[in-house]
Amino acid sequence: MFGGTGGITSFNPADLEENEFSPVPVITAMQVNDVNRQLKNAAAGLDHISLTHDQNFITFNFAVTNFSNQNNNQFAYRLKGLSENWTNCGNRNFVSYTSPPIMFLRSVHPTVTGNGVR
Repeated sequence: MFGGTGGITSFNPADLEENEFSPVPVITAMQVNDVNRQLKNAAAGLDHISLTHDQNFITFNFAVTNFSNQNNNQFAYRLKGLSENWTNCGNRNFVSYTSPPIMFLRSVHPTVTGNGVR
């Protein structure tokens, strides 16, 4: 119980529920050799991209639509063909690759919600 300008407020901590909302990440930008590349319908996901042999440095930026506590959004990514394991990158919202494998899949997901719930 605590008081404020509107009177006394009380609650039972056992009645509090965890926020289990986990926002879906989207790829917001892509650079190839440090040049922005237009993404068509990036919010729906990338099925594939085509690169030439000299386009060997790529960066993906991603975000989630949870802005209420965005510093607590945690990300993980993987590049199929390079690693089958997820790499946690904290709240950093980009990943860069040099010489990506021939086949790769965009796979980014939040690991912690905006309020820190796993």
